[in-house]
Amino acid sequence: MNLATRSLATAAACMALAACKPTNSAPAAPSAPPAVGVVSVETRAVTPSLSFIGRVKAIQTYQVRARVEGFLTQIAFKDGQQVKTGDLLYMIEPTQYEAAVDQAKANVAAAEAVERNAQLAFNRASELVKTNAGTQATVDQTRATLDSAKASVLQNNAALTIADENLSYTRIVSPIDGRIGFTAVTIGNLVNSSTGVLATVVSDDPIYVEFPVSMRQIADLAAQHKGEIAAGTDIKVLATLANGKPYDKVGAWSFVSNQVDQQTDTVSVRATFPNPQRALLD
Repeated sequence: MNLATRSLATAAACMALAACKPTNSAPAAPSAPPAVGVVSVETRAVTPSLSFIGRVKAIQTYQVRARVEGFLTQIAFKDGQQVKTGDLLYMIEPTQYEAAVDQAKANVAAAEAVERNAQLAFNRASELVKTNAGTQATVDQTRATLDSAKASVLQNNAALTIADENLSYTRIVSPIDGRIGFTAVTIGNLVNSSTGVLATVVSDDPIYVEFPVSMRQIADLAAQHKGEIAAGTDIKVLATLANGKPYDKVGAWSFVSNQVDQQTDTVSVRATFPNPQRALLD
């Protein structure tokens, strides 16, 4: 074997050894199977909803004012308490108004006595003229006196009605159920019609929540409810309190304003909520 042949054989042997030499790299591990979640398909109705910024408003508000002048003798409530219709709130000293009623009753009694006397005089004159013992002029005069006496009775009865009314105003009572605020006056103060608001009573159960709705949204709602959105019997309203917590009572869509705010292109909508815990405040 010559040198060239021996070199080729040596090279081929080295190549074979190199091919048979084990490598240090490990085979790749098989990949983990992918995680697959399974969710059951459920069919349920989805109710469309809209969100608005609203404000709470009392259904009834009564501003307590004095209608007659006098000194306060009693404050019959505590600030912030619940009151009922007819509950006494303030008492104004009634003495002068009781005296005015007594005076008016006396005037009525005197006027009625004059009327009775005038009636008797007219009756006598009417009988005398039938027998030619009296004159028609006397009949006419007594009739005029009788008419004047009747007018005096009516006038004094009207004065008595006013006196009775003024006496009733010395007892200031609440015309509504609700919660009363703080009193602006104290016992002994002189109050009259110009004093201003003595206290305020607001009804709080049920209560209104009012919010603006755009005309586009009103049109969409009208299309969904076949145009019947003024009463909104099937439209329910949910409220979220100022602290972000949901209010636990459902309100009823109860009123849509008949005028559009031209600056915002919205109408005012009112919902009525039950408010037994007084969580919603005017």
